[in-house]
Amino acid sequence: MTTIVHLLPHFDNDGNGIVNIVVDLACAQSATGHTVSCIGSRSGSYSDLLRSHAVTTCVLTGRNSALSLRQLYLLLKNLRPEIVHAHTVPTALMARALQAMFGFRLITTVHNGPRLRNALLGFSDKIICVSDSIAKGMKRFQFADSKIRVVRNGPIGSPRRPNILQGPQNYRISRPAIVTLGSLHRYKGAQDVISAFSIARKSIPNLSLYILGEGPMKPQLQKQAARIEGNDNIHIEGFIADPRPYLSQADVFILPSHREAFGIALAEAREAGCAIVGTNVGGIPEVLEGGRSGVLVPANSPKDIARIVIELLSDPIQLATLKRHAATNVHWLRVERMSQETIAIYREALSPTVS
Repeated sequence: MTTIVHLLPHFDNDGNGIVNIVVDLACAQSATGHTVSCIGSRSGSYSDLLRSHAVTTCVLTGRNSALSLRQLYLLLKNLRPEIVHAHTVPTALMARALQAMFGFRLITTVHNGPRLRNALLGFSDKIICVSDSIAKGMKRFQFADSKIRVVRNGPIGSPRRPNILQGPQNYRISRPAIVTLGSLHRYKGAQDVISAFSIARKSIPNLSLYILGEGPMKPQLQKQAARIEGNDNIHIEGFIADPRPYLSQADVFILPSHREAFGIALAEAREAGCAIVGTNVGGIPEVLEGGRSGVLVPANSPKDIARIVIELLSDPIQLATLKRHAATNVHWLRVERMSQETIAIYREALSPTVS
């Protein structure tokens, strides 16, 4: 068994996809007998969850890079990991600075892209990319193919999502409904869904839209929604810790990103059996299996989104078929598969034959 340290941004349940995936990995790896610790910059509700799964949690309280580096040095000196798995550029750079002192293997995961700073994640023993799309981007930095591995995210079966939903069970959304989920940044495309809603409601007057997430675009989205006829049916709900009640009732789920490394929300929507519309960018086609598990549309195209929504909600048979396809073949999106593939990369990195 392996002694593993994950370096993640923090332990807050605030919708950060990187944090969610690292928590899932750490819990799954601990469950299979590995000694796992997580080090983040601040505590949060996931701290208790991790500890309940026998994962040690440590918080870096340093207010500057030098102090954080010293704290990380002391923690690694005590933990003596064989593998340090860094999930952000700052943590990867700190781990790289300490690697020679402790002799661990450094693994990095590229969770976002395309970004020039991703090149800084390449100075590790193995680079994990969350999609083929991200792997292609990393290869443009001239990293050797032997260093790059693809492990697609697997949020289904997450310990973050207990079998019994927390909170009131009688919440109902107004249907027919389209739902979108993600941080409210411009590149996530929620503004396109509002525009698509404005078009689609001309054919479906009782259509409702639910936007789940927080971010800097929220005030602008609220202003955009206020200008639209029928805006009483637009619900900008903010961050929802467990979106399953919305997903289970959605008629159509939309991921309108202009760029997307993977699309964790798509996996959750597939598990819920939503009919899915996603933009044909980044890792989205991989999650939707090339369009077999959802409809792919061009990015930044509200008219295409509206057209598909109208078609689906006007044809119950087509809608039911797409829901069935979304919920089929989701086993590869499970946490266990993601953990097993990641452990295999650790073993490869620890092999004496690795240069």
